Amino acid sequence: MEDTLRKSKTQYGLISIMLLNIFDGIATFIGLKYEFYKELNSFLRIMYEINPLLFLLIKVILPTILVILLLNKINSKII
Repeated sequence: MEDTLRKSKTQYGLISIMLLNIFDGIATFIGLKYEFYKELNSFLRIMYEINPLLFLLIKVILPTILVILLLNKINSKII
């Protein structure tokens, strides 16, 4: 029972991180697009200059995929 509760808390934590990461990526993208601020991470700044969609891919989609894979691994251990 305790093991299931611990896994449930881990799942909620990962989902929270994923949602915050998505918000951060979109807010950063909007901020860069309208020049509210400048990206200080040199790698992400270069990615944005190459292609804004590449920036979003790296900033949002790849970490989201990683969280989904982790959630699937946790769920497979529950059953």
